[in-house]
Amino acid sequence: VGVRQTGDLPAVGTFAARITVAAVRTVEVLYISQCQRKSPGSGTSREELGMAHPSSIDPAHQMTFQLPLTDDLRKPHFTPCSAASAGAAAGKLECVRKLLAETGAGTVWDFGANDGRYTRLALSSGASLAVAFDMDPVAVERNYNTVRKSGEQILPLLLDLSNPSPSIGFANRERTALPARGTPDCILMLAVIHHLAISNNLPLPRIAEWLGGLTAFLIIEFVPKEDSQVQRLLRNRADVFPGYTQESFEREFSRFFQLRHRIALPESLRTLYLWERRPVPDEK
Repeated sequence: VGVRQTGDLPAVGTFAARITVAAVRTVEVLYISQCQRKSPGSGTSREELGMAHPSSIDPAHQMTFQLPLTDDLRKPHFTPCSAASAGAAAGKLECVRKLLAETGAGTVWDFGANDGRYTRLALSSGASLAVAFDMDPVAVERNYNTVRKSGEQILPLLLDLSNPSPSIGFANRERTALPARGTPDCILMLAVIHHLAISNNLPLPRIAEWLGGLTAFLIIEFVPKEDSQVQRLLRNRADVFPGYTQESFEREFSRFFQLRHRIALPESLRTLYLWERRPVPDEK
C-alpha cells in the first residue's frame, strides 16, 4: 500500500533491508547461545552427515554469514581484517591482476565478488565479459548500479554457492541451472573457501570436484585456520574440520587441476593459487 501511494521504492527497500538485518542479529544471538550443542551446523561436518542437503543444517548458523551486520547499509561490506594494510591490499590486487593476465581468459566468473573490485581486474586484463556472483543482495545491487552507470561488461548476479539455483520452470527447462548456462574460461574465488568449508560444512574434495567441472583456470585464495577471519568463524563452535589444511587443499585440488602458480600474499597468512584443469584422458 505504501508503495502504491508514494512510489518511494528506494525508501521501502531500505526499510525492508534494515528489518532483515535486525532479524539476523536476533538469530545470531540465538545461535551463539546454542552453538555448543551437537547439531548440524554447529558440531557436525557434512562429511559426518553424509553430505546432507543444506536444509538439514541449522538455519541460524547459515544466516549468520549471509547478510551484512551493519547499521549503515551504504558502507562496503568487506569484512575488515586486522592483519590487512593498504600495502597488503595493493599487493593482492597486483598478484590477482598478473594471474588473470596469464590465463588469457575471455570470460571470467567471480565467486564472492562483493562490490566487484576484483571483477574489474578481469576486464582490465583482457576479458570481454565478467560475471560477479555474490550472496549479499546489497552488494549485488550496489555493483549493478555501478555497472549501469559505467557501461562495463559485468553482470552482477545473486547466488548462494552452497545452495545454487537448480533448473526450474516447465519440465525444468524454462530456466536452467548455472552450469547449463555456459562455462567460463576462468573462475576467480577470493576469500571464499573458508566460508564454504567451515561456515557451510562443505568438504574440500567436493569443492575441488565441483570447480574442476566448471572451469579451465581457477584463481583461488586459500585462507588457513590461523587467519583471523577463520578464527572468528571458529570462535563460537567446535573445530570439527581436521581436514581443512593447506596440505589437504593442495592434494584435493591437484586431483582435478595442475598447479601453475602459488603466491604467498604479502603481509598475510593467505596463499593465492592459479590452477589449470587437467586434460581429460581420451576414451578408447
